[in-house]
Amino acid sequence: MSGFFGDSSGPQPPRILRAPLEQLGIFNQLAQQNIPLTLIFQGQGQRFLTYISDTAREQGKLALDELVPAEGQRFLVRGDAFRVDAHLDGVHIYWKSHTAPEMGLVGGHTAAWFNLPDELYYHQKRSAFRAPTLPGEPISILLSGHASTPTLEAKILDLSATGCRVRIEQQETGLNAGDALANSTLMLPDGRLPLVAEVRHCKTHDSLPYSIAGLRFINLDGMAQRTIDRYVNQLQREARRRQEGDLF
Repeated sequence: MSGFFGDSSGPQPPRILRAPLEQLGIFNQLAQQNIPLTLIFQGQGQRFLTYISDTAREQGKLALDELVPAEGQRFLVRGDAFRVDAHLDGVHIYWKSHTAPEMGLVGGHTAAWFNLPDELYYHQKRSAFRAPTLPGEPISILLSGHASTPTLEAKILDLSATGCRVRIEQQETGLNAGDALANSTLMLPDGRLPLVAEVRHCKTHDSLPYSIAGLRFINLDGMAQRTIDRYVNQLQREARRRQEGDLF
């Protein structure tokens, strides 16, 4: 498979995401998982820590939390150019800003609202590129087949030819790295696909009522592999269609 969401035989160069829908999918993941962001102002060596505190789809904006150390806040408010770096399950994400924010409050805390960047860089070094799922077309996977774990239904956040990342609406899942869930079922819009899923990691946050897990598909047969490939290609086509302006 080739193309924007295609696979390759080795590390891939950074992908440049310009479509608001694609960018918001990444920013929402960073916000939901409370992923720390490293912010560096142009011409300065000091690094500052922040988080994405909110996004606004209709306005095409994202909000950054107050910087740590606090001295960086004055650079942010006056509009000094900066770069932001983050890592999401091994994927390096980065973007730049050259404008002053609109200051406001999110959840009672000070936040700096910025327009979505012109370009968001998504550097996936593994061989299979992950395609974020589409708003309005949720897909899920039933995880079953491990003796100590009841059947769990998980929402798929992104999908590739070799696995997926999921959200499970509970903190205690009983899943551990290395668990093989032999009776799992991938729930695609056009049908169900039985498969074996191996847990690569399962993360929880004390302040959040859900878990995020990474899964790898094991020993897919040819038909199952083609079905997943076709759906990832569909995500590619839909992302391109929306990027061309059908929804924006």
